[in-house]
Amino acid sequence: TESPLIIRLTIHNHSIHMQNNINRRQHLEPTTKSGLQNINDRYQLLTHQSITLVDDDTTFHIELPQIAQA
Repeated sequence: TESPLIIRLTIHNHSIHMQNNINRRQHLEPTTKSGLQNINDRYQLLTHQSITLVDDDTTFHIELPQIAQA
């Protein structure tokens, strides 16, 4: 409650932008860190484009290309 997660979603230039503040956990559980790589791999298969990630230690920002409907 002292530092809530604030998530912002927008659509700009045919991309979905998700941004949130970073609240680092004190006690990290083991992770494979494969989630974002998995998302990027799937986007490359579907759109032939990569996702864009920015992590500047205060804000996390991801840009996902919109997937055209058939």
